[in-house]
Amino acid sequence: MVLSCLCQAELTLGVDRYAKEYKRRGVAWHVVPIADMSAPSPEQDIALDRVFSTAEPLLATGGRIAIHCLAGLGRTGTVAARLAMKYGLTAAQAIAFIRARHDSKAIETPEQETYLLTRDALAYR
Repeated sequence: MVLSCLCQAELTLGVDRYAKEYKRRGVAWHVVPIADMSAPSPEQDIALDRVFSTAEPLLATGGRIAIHCLAGLGRTGTVAARLAMKYGLTAAQAIAFIRARHDSKAIETPEQETYLLTRDALAYR
């Protein structure tokens, strides 16, 4: 499964072409368009939950999910940390995990960190 965190303008070959190619290769493709240097909006957060639910059986059987944006740091790191939180990590643990395993610059902005910390706080209400 591939999760693209790109806005439509960043999908330079066009959504249809990407969709067709992923389908041809038998890869499930999901797009949650998050603006560069931003955190997911509440609507995008709901969309991420839907994608993560779709991914659960795949991950449970050893499958993989690739998450990407343009540079692979801000949006990618934020969404990957959010997924790690679904599997029990706190926001602080997820941020540290992604920075240690992916890139020390991942989760680039205070807005992205705040999003994760807020999601963590909501989980304990």
